[in-house]
This record gives sequence, structure tokens and C-alpha cells, in this order.
Amino acid sequence: MTYTLAELTTLIHANAVGHGWWEDERHPLEVLFLISQELAEAGEEYRNGHELTEVYYQDGKPEGFPVELADVLIRLLDYCG
Repeated sequence: MTYTLAELTTLIHANAVGHGWWEDERHPLEVLFLISQELAEAGEEYRNGHELTEVYYQDGKPEGFPVELADVLIRLLDYCG
């Protein structure tokens, strides 16, 4: 299935709201910090010797550079929602 950016924004934000993420107001600097934290985690994956396209699983959770970049996108789109 293909989604537009606007549709992804709506879906991601609705998921975050449904999980209680927005029950309390979030300060914009908090959100920007969380986005930068995901970028730093992507850098750590590369610095730790993982390939840029490598996805691996730790305790059943996907990890790796592309996963962290996806987290950046998710946080951005959620905030835009």
C-alpha cells in the first residue's frame, strides 16, 4: 500500500495520540531534542561498525542505522500531525 506524506502524518500522529504520547503538552524543544537523539543513535550504529543498510534484531526489536532514521521520520511526522 502506498501512502502520501499527509496520510502518513495523520496515521503516525493518530497512533502516538492513541498510545497517550500527547496527553500532556510537549514543549517544542523537547520534541527537537528527541529527534536529535534519534539522529545521534543512528550515528552510534554507524560508529559501532554496523553497515548503513544493516538491520538486526536485539530482544526481538529491530535495530540499526535505517531503523534509527525511520524513528527520526516518525518523530517528525508525529510532531507535524
